[in-house]
Amino acid sequence: MPPLVLTLAVDDPTQAAWDALRERWCRPGRLVVGAHLVLFGALPGEHGETVLADLRKAAAIPPFSLRVDGVRPLSTGVALRIRAPRLDRLHERLRQRWRPWLSAEDDRPLRPHVRVLDDASPEEARHALAVLAELFEPWDAIGTGVDVWECAGGPWSFRTGIPFRPLA
Repeated sequence: MPPLVLTLAVDDPTQAAWDALRERWCRPGRLVVGAHLVLFGALPGEHGETVLADLRKAAAIPPFSLRVDGVRPLSTGVALRIRAPRLDRLHERLRQRWRPWLSAEDDRPLRPHVRVLDDASPEEARHALAVLAELFEPWDAIGTGVDVWECAGGPWSFRTGIPFRPLA
């Protein structure tokens, strides 16, 4: 079974803004699934039903605010920095639940970000960081749920979305 990738679903205007930045800065063909904030990047597919059941339970929360508050360098690119205490807590609960089968990369506290540019030369990354830092204005966004993707070695394929919803 292919590994699962979990991303944060956000309000439509934020997703459109993230996609526009990625389209502006990424090489053609790199924006296959849209700009995204990865929560877990390689959950074992054989645990898919457990992942979905746990997500449905964890999603019994209202949508929450997050702050897109700056840009930061990456080793080969640039990312938008995200601040979201409720997202951090949600991630930590899931990380503790799934710890026995997490990869080393997934078994770390979340540093929420959205890649705007990746796989760039150092010069390209410095230029993008300078331009984005100059133009950047923070904004508030809404986390609306978790999207689940399958990654079978090529482009991700969407499996399902699990919206946040308060307990009734």
